Amino acid sequence: MTDDSAQRTWSLGEVAQGQEDGDSPDADTYETREGDPLRPGASEGGLPRLPGFPQVLPECSGEGGCPGERLESGWCGDPSGCKDRCAEGSDAAAQGDECVCAPQNEGVEMCDGNDDDCDGIVDNIYADGHLAARGDLTCVTSRAGALRCFGGGEATGVWPATQARLGQVSAGRGHGCAVGADAQVYCWGDNHFGQALPGGAAFVSAPTRVELNADIVKVDSGADHSCALSTAGEVYCWGRNQYSQLGVGTSVPVDGAVEIEAVLDFVDLSLGADHACAATRDGRMLCWGANHFGQTAQGDFDAINVPSWVDIPDYVTQVSAGAAHTCALTEQERIYCWGNNEQGQLGDGTTTSRMHPRVAGEEVLFKSVTAGGSRTCALRGSGRVYCWGDNQQGSLGVDGVASSYLEPTPAAGALEFSEIRAGGRHICGLTLRGYLQCWGRGQDGQLGGGAQTQQRRPRRVDCR
Repeated sequence: MTDDSAQRTWSLGEVAQGQEDGDSPDADTYETREGDPLRPGASEGGLPRLPGFPQVLPECSGEGGCPGERLESGWCGDPSGCKDRCAEGSDAAAQGDECVCAPQNEGVEMCDGNDDDCDGIVDNIYADGHLAARGDLTCVTSRAGALRCFGGGEATGVWPATQARLGQVSAGRGHGCAVGADAQVYCWGDNHFGQALPGGAAFVSAPTRVELNADIVKVDSGADHSCALSTAGEVYCWGRNQYSQLGVGTSVPVDGAVEIEAVLDFVDLSLGADHACAATRDGRMLCWGANHFGQTAQGDFDAINVPSWVDIPDYVTQVSAGAAHTCALTEQERIYCWGNNEQGQLGDGTTTSRMHPRVAGEEVLFKSVTAGGSRTCALRGSGRVYCWGDNQQGSLGVDGVASSYLEPTPAAGALEFSEIRAGGRHICGLTLRGYLQCWGRGQDGQLGGGAQTQQRRPRRVDCR
């Protein structure tokens, strides 16, 4: 139908019955094949799309064919050329940057086998999420604020996004905590020492708000205690205090969450099994709590009941505490570690425990560090992972079967990560594309995806 209401029809370039005046269309208008419906859009050599008229779309055959195939998710393909194949399902963007995808579920990934947010990745629910690992527990939050924890202990489960929308998350021995979008802390799991919810029942079945008189930016969980860092640089702790891990000057039980009495401006915080460390805005750091292996860097093995300074020559930007060792990343991208070194987790080429910081991997620069159990991992600027320490059950993910590695060693494969977390004998990370990868000991399900065997190389965790 032309714009002057005259009707023209043709087929294979020949005059068709009913064509007005018997005029054949110009050769460059559009020569159809019998049975071909209209293509969408206007392009050189193609019919224009007529406003107000429904489109008749060809089905995707999976054998190449013309552009503009109809996919469940929308149109895919450039009308001026043909694609080699048709996409399957709704992962239309897998065909190329020119593909157009129609978002489903309001653009929120739902673990339904579709590319719901049209980023070219099916079920990429962990992109922009947060990750935690400790002991045999792994927890991860999605970009929508939903929480999923798997592995051993009582803190496992799946919780959909609530009004709080959980973000940064931590994992303890049998409990976990996370910061909500409302800047409040929510905890769940084992609560025998009040480590999840001070004054609450022995078990907290779902993320429940911890009453803190502050806005929180980070929370971390030790074996049986928790601490939170406020926007004002304050630190609050609650839970077990047998080894003075609450940092309030005693080792007796303490009711409720307590603020560490220190006129300091903290910017980072990390908890080990029974100790804790924090970095200040001026690049210094302090530790307190259990000190059986010198993990608080005070020159002896006595428990430290108040935050005490650690002597590091460089400006500290991040801290991370393992079971009984501690590491710090500096502005010079060096990693210093101290404490238990029986498995080489300090990365200084020895198995000698240290009461004072030692540089890990003299010639290697890093952008982040995570200490967990008896191992340490770090990310380089490229996103590549390096690990050292205990390698039982392939927990380091390196190309080798030695029981331990005494210096930073690259993980197998060429994956690039944005975040990495070390648990008791497993490691998990979020890749730059948002996939969750785990490796190491999996007998308690801490590698996710239903797997309960060890994995010596990074393995993608299906969101199901």
